[in-house]
Parts: sequence; C-alpha cells; structure tokens
Amino acid sequence: MIATLADAQPVILMSIFKPLIVAVILVGWAKAVSFLDKDLAYFFLPQRVWNGIQMAAGITGFGLWLVIPYFWVGMVVALVVSGGSIVGYAIYRNEQVPPKAKWTMSWASITKRWDQMQQEQAQRRATVAILGKGGQKLEVPTGDDPRTKAHMTLEDVLNYALPRGADRVDIMADAKQGGLSVQIDGVRYPQPGLDPTVIMTLIDYLKEHAGLDLAERRRKLTGQVRVDTTETGQHVLSLTTYGSTRGLNMGIEFDPESRTWHEYDQLGLLPNQRKQLEDALDSQEHGVVLVTCPPHQGLTTSLYSLLQRHDPYTQSAITLEDNIAFEVAGFRHHQIEPASEAQELVKQLEILLRQDPNVVMISSLKEPPVAKVIAGSADETRFYVGMTQEDTFAALNVWAQMVGNTADAANSLAAIVSARLLRRLCTTCRVPYKPNLEVVRKMNVPTDRVTEFYKHSGQVIIRNESKPCPDCLGLGYRGRVGVFEVMPFDGESRTLLGQGNVDGLRAHLRQRQVLWLQEAALAKVVDGTVSISEITRVMSKDPNQAAPPQAGAPGASGTQGAQT
Repeated sequence: MIATLADAQPVILMSIFKPLIVAVILVGWAKAVSFLDKDLAYFFLPQRVWNGIQMAAGITGFGLWLVIPYFWVGMVVALVVSGGSIVGYAIYRNEQVPPKAKWTMSWASITKRWDQMQQEQAQRRATVAILGKGGQKLEVPTGDDPRTKAHMTLEDVLNYALPRGADRVDIMADAKQGGLSVQIDGVRYPQPGLDPTVIMTLIDYLKEHAGLDLAERRRKLTGQVRVDTTETGQHVLSLTTYGSTRGLNMGIEFDPESRTWHEYDQLGLLPNQRKQLEDALDSQEHGVVLVTCPPHQGLTTSLYSLLQRHDPYTQSAITLEDNIAFEVAGFRHHQIEPASEAQELVKQLEILLRQDPNVVMISSLKEPPVAKVIAGSADETRFYVGMTQEDTFAALNVWAQMVGNTADAANSLAAIVSARLLRRLCTTCRVPYKPNLEVVRKMNVPTDRVTEFYKHSGQVIIRNESKPCPDCLGLGYRGRVGVFEVMPFDGESRTLLGQGNVDGLRAHLRQRQVLWLQEAALAKVVDGTVSISEITRVMSKDPNQAAPPQAGAPGASGTQGAQT
C-alpha cells in the first residue's frame, strides 16, 4: 500500500488544477453533510447514526481516491461512495417524513429550486428595495420578468442620485427615445439615453407600487413610494406623472418634507439682515411680509421657515397653498382648488379671515383681488405672501399695482424678503486662489480683508494621483445655502413709497445699511462658502440650467485637485 500511495502522489500533484478539484469536491461534500445534519435534527431522525454513516462514507471515498493511482478513476469512486450514502439517506428520510416534505428529483422540482436560488441571490444583491405598506421589503423582480431591467435602472439612478443629495429625477419616454436627468442642488445633470421601453416600464413599475392607475396616461397623477437603499437608508419618493401627445413624463422628488422644512436659524440670513428683519417683524404683530424669488429658488422653504417664528399653540395660524408641502402640527392647512378663479380665491380667503387668525401664509399671489383683501386685513393679521419675482423692488412694484393704491400698499407692508439658493463649495476639495484686487474693490470689500477666494474642483490628490472627492463624489459642491435681500419697512419707508419716491426709498434703505441681493451673495464668497462662478450662474436668467460636465458625473473627468 505504501508503494501505491507513493505512486499516486506524483500523478495528483503534477497539475495545480487537480488539488483544486479535490478541494472543491471536499467542500461541497462537507456542506452537503452539514445540511443533512440540520435536516436530521429538524425531523428528529437518528442523527448520530446517519452522521456516522456519512463520515464513514466520506473517509472511505476520499481514501480510495488517494489510493487509486489514476486520478479521474479515483474521483469517480469517491463520488460514488460518498454520494451513495447521501442518496441512501434521501431514500430513508422520504419514508419517514410527511408527503409534503419529501424530496423529489423531477426536472420541475430542480427548476423550481434553481429559480428559488436565483431569486434569493437577487434579493441579496439588490441595493434598492421598494417597501410595502407595512414597511416590509418587497421582492425584487428577476429573470424574464419585464420589470427586471426597470428595477435595475431604478437602482442605477438612485445609487447615483441619493449619495449626491439629489433633489429630484425627471423621466421622459416616447416611442423613439427615453430621457432621464438628475437634479442635484438645483442643477440638472442629464444621464445617458435609455431604451424607451425600459423607461416606460420603469414609470409603470413605480406607478404600480404607488397605487396609481396604470391605464391613465394623460391626466396628472401623484403618489408616493418608499424605498430602502443599502447606502443611504430609507427615502420617500414623491411621484408626479403626466402625459402628452409626445409621450409620458414622471417627476420624482426625494424626501420632500425634509427638504422643505428648514430651521429659521439655518435659513442663511446674514447677522445684520436677521436683525433688520426681526426688528421689523417684532415691532408689530401684523402687516404683510412679501417673500419672493424665481421658481425653484427656495420660496416654499423660506415661507415655512418664517412661519417657525410663530407658536401655533398660542397663535392661530392658517395656510392657503397651491400644494401642501407637508402638514405642521398646530397649523391649519388649506389647499387652493386647481384652476380656481380670482373671486373663488377671494371668497375662500375671506372665509378663513372670519376665523380671526393671527398668522396667514399664502403660498402664491397671482390675482389683484386677493392682494386687495390682504392689504385690507393687514392691520389685524400677519401675512406671509409668496411671489415669483426677481428681487424686492420687483415684488414691491407688482404688489403696489395689484393693490391699486400706492398708499394702501405701502401702509400694509412690514418687510419684503427676496431669496436665492447658491450651491455650497465642498470644503474638502475646493481650490483656493488669489483674487484680482480690482475685482475685490468693485465688490466694495477692503482689499486687506481678502487674501483668497475659492473655486470648485471635485477632485482630491491621493498619493500624487487625482481622484474624485469622497465627500461631494466629484461634483465640487455639497448642499445649498440661501442668500437674501431684506427690505424692512418703517414709517419713513412707507411715506416715501406712498409718495412714489422710489429713489428716495433706495437712499433711505442704504442709510439703514440694507444689503442688496448681490452684496449678500458676495459676502458668501468672502467667507469661502460659495464661488464667483456660482453667483454668476444663479443671477443669470436660468439658475436651474443643465450643469456642464463635472467631475464624478457620467462622461466627465476632473482636472483640478486639492491636496488631502
């Protein structure tokens, strides 16, 4: 026997693959025996006896493999001996267990088990799971299910968007093409074109889980889907779908409540602006506060943040909104009916005012009759009124025209607040540079106070190699900050406005050290929060324009780096 073993070893070891084959089969046999051990325990079968049989068969089979001088012959013998004991156990157990628990070797059972294994693997690999009404994870579609590619696309989109703090995703599909863009910090990042069939299936997939009518292709529908992601946790997807003759569209907003609600202290007002606004508001408990900005520049957030200054349990507070972003405990929320006429809005507002509220928030002012009712009630109620205008003077001009009487418009005002949202520079990868002193002088900033400005990068240097920034994931920005123009009204301001003396009003506000919007934005440049290029972008006609290629975005590469 010693001679035989000596002869067998060179045969086995002459190839590096043969020991690997032995190891694989040995591991497979060990797992099979472990599974049988659990099965024995579950059905209370003679565990010691059968474990002994399996061990004896295994030792015998693998021992013969080593003894037989021909590798492949020995392998067959080992499989027959060790596998025979497993087959014998299967026959024995099928006689002992209930019919439903019996093992079968039909092709249908093998296929079913294979599908189950594929499904289990798909669930483990999935990085995004849709949650049911009870919070349980729903199964991920697999195999030939037409929704499989749709779910994979959803995973790709969310895994790109959510870690970067995206605001929303816009999806469009027609017969010829599918389009998708991710909006991050107010800037659109178009994604590569996708198969329109997959995009259409994705829209229906999300509509199905939101409980929306799949057959409805034209009318506007809204709903919500909750998802759980491996990287960023649980999120609420707020869906809006609508169709046209061209195709079907869906907008997805992420966690709308948390994005709308910001603490007043974190709104972004400069210290001087905050004092001016609070002095104007605290000097009287009534009057109109106009809050204005272009679309998608923080109007709803600003309105809700100003509402936080009021305690809903000691003051009666009412809102009248186009769309209720979310309901705040203690506030009474009312929604404006779609396509309401001016007189219907007036009637709805008058009914609310008969309840003697202390505070009323109106999300959007568009009709002069509504403005007249607000101005007529401003001596008893605090109003926060949203407008989509460029700055405080534009809002002031529209307000005066809507009210129809300049003196009444002036006397009703407590303050006007204009807002913009600027992307914050990522502090990890921002790049410092020395500014042009002439530019600094034009900003009305003493040149001895500024030694450097910052610009975005999106790249860091790690071991002398440029890499996407781990914090902003290559975008160069992380989050947004509000900048404001605050116009507080006192007695002289109202007098000047009532006289139509706009130049005098400007001079008076300048004497009170009121900062214009661009000056407030430049203050954020000086402290390193934002860049000059970001101010230029936001102050342009389209602050939500598509972003140029950024580091970390698809198809882009960074060129600048910050040492880390």
